[in-house]
Amino acid sequence: MINGHLIAMFRLLTIILMTMVVLTIPKLAFADKLLASSSSAEPIGEYLQVFKEDSARLSLSQAQHHFDSGEAVLVSKKIIGFGLGSNPLWLKLEVDNQQQTSIERRLLIETSWLDAIEIYVVRKGSVVEQFFMGDKQGFSERPVLSRFFSFDHHYLTGTTSIFIRVETPDPMSLPLYFLSVEDAANRNLFQAYSYGLLYGAVFSLLLYNLMLYMGLRTSRHLYFSLYLFSFLAMSLSYTGHGFQWFWSFSRLWQQWSNPVLMMLFNLSGLLFAVVFLNVRNNMPRLYRVVVTYCLAFSIFQILFILLGKQYLSVSLAFFFMLMFSIIMVLLGALSLKYENTSAGYFLFAAIFGAVGSALTACSVLGFIPYNQFTYHAVDIGILLDMVLLALALAEQFRIAEKEKIRAEILARFDPLTKLYNRRAFFEKVEPLWVLSNRNNGSRAIIIFDIDYFKAINDNYGHAGGDAVLEALGQQMDYQIRACDVSARWGGEEFIVFLYDAGLEDAVLVAKKLQQAMAGIVVDSDEGKISFTASFGVSVYEGSNYSLAELIAQADKKLYRAKGRGRNQVCYL
Repeated sequence: MINGHLIAMFRLLTIILMTMVVLTIPKLAFADKLLASSSSAEPIGEYLQVFKEDSARLSLSQAQHHFDSGEAVLVSKKIIGFGLGSNPLWLKLEVDNQQQTSIERRLLIETSWLDAIEIYVVRKGSVVEQFFMGDKQGFSERPVLSRFFSFDHHYLTGTTSIFIRVETPDPMSLPLYFLSVEDAANRNLFQAYSYGLLYGAVFSLLLYNLMLYMGLRTSRHLYFSLYLFSFLAMSLSYTGHGFQWFWSFSRLWQQWSNPVLMMLFNLSGLLFAVVFLNVRNNMPRLYRVVVTYCLAFSIFQILFILLGKQYLSVSLAFFFMLMFSIIMVLLGALSLKYENTSAGYFLFAAIFGAVGSALTACSVLGFIPYNQFTYHAVDIGILLDMVLLALALAEQFRIAEKEKIRAEILARFDPLTKLYNRRAFFEKVEPLWVLSNRNNGSRAIIIFDIDYFKAINDNYGHAGGDAVLEALGQQMDYQIRACDVSARWGGEEFIVFLYDAGLEDAVLVAKKLQQAMAGIVVDSDEGKISFTASFGVSVYEGSNYSLAELIAQADKKLYRAKGRGRNQVCYL
């Protein structure tokens, strides 16, 4: 029974595969004529005949001979794509004007990276118009000043043939559109708004992270800014906006900008990833592999550029892009086990970026159908990638600030008694001291320590001693005013600064503390613990006493209280 199902499934799979093979076999055919009156947002690849040059460059008449001999093929796709390393192509389009008046239309090749394009408009065997464009030509020489390659023509009544020769080491992706001038302008306007939103969003993230870097001086924000900038530069290059707006004066850079900026984008992304995920410390072996990989590809890319091997440079850049997507996802996944709370954001961001980059790369290379979605998948994926990475950076910043606040608290507070430590005591008291000087106010210092604390540790253990200190700290919160400052001065010694308090007030507070200490009973494993404390009180008397001198006076009186038998307040 199982074997029968397997055989049936195998037969079904065979039928599907054979159908797919038949559908993808190029057909020897002549394309239908395209009506001159048509103007559609759909590409016109199904109306094109295609012929590939073998080795020798063909003239127009030689190409016409091959088309007339039926050697051309009609690829049944709306968009023609032959990937990297394709031989130069000849395309033929026949346009039929069935009206009595001429019709103006724009033929648009919506690819920005083609090196050389020759276009011949032929009527009745004669060339009536010809155009030469491509990255090897200056931008100002294009018939229509656009980031894509296009020309306008008035089609007379009857049939007009258009022959197009395309040569490029870049991916041979040729989405052709036949539009009215108005429809072409509207299409361009829609795309301009779309890219405006994309560039605006990325540029805003770039400025925001640069400002964060300038304020915080954190390398993560600097490398993320570099990553954002390299994406902007790469996007401007492969969309044609860069040649249109920024480097129209340099045909050489236009030919090399795509592979160079793709490499820079990948390198900056990996640099950000290893810093953001702390790969160097968490995964040192993987870090060395990534660094070696980047160095090797960079060396080869520089070598290909110096040797002028544009095809090898472009191929390497696309391969690096695919590997970059895989490595980013791998780094995010492996970082999850190191309890990196931002690794989850990074992983999802890397997946979006990887899927988008892979779809676009595979579509322009001809592995999957080329359409508007697959072409713009990298923009969508990388934008989502960068938004999630910005959220991840914000999460890291929030965690860092939380840790910073926690560290500041630990640096200012005694962890056992929850009172200020000596450093924090001075930070809190010094402004109060200045204010008292300005107002000619009174102030006092109380210093006390626990009597026979060493004996408590010896008899009840250090756990018992810690319990006593903790109970004392809690009691002090109840006994002093909100405007006063208390702190653990060191060991079993404590200090209180009394703001706007004279001798009588200070002695009263000290005696209240003395009574409170004597009333504390602490439970421990070794039994109940009770204790007393000795106090020294000093009061600012309007002289030129400093805070340190006032503390020293209180300390002397504390030792005087101890010498008199302990468990008492000494203020004279």
